Amino acid sequence: MLLSKAIYLSENIKKLKFHMYTIANQKGLDSEEVLMISQNLDKEIALIQKNFLKRTH
Repeated sequence: MLLSKAIYLSENIKKLKFHMYTIANQKGLDSEEVLMISQNLDKEIALIQKNFLKRTH
């Protein structure tokens, strides 16, 4: 069950990042700003994955 939740969250994050880029493009946000947000999201995701792996071992 925990694995299926992790997979669901991973897929949801991919969809959200796609929407973020789409909206940023439509609104004309500076690509540097979008990149910074994306990098912050990636860092948070990495922390979650690290914590998840610790719990499964």
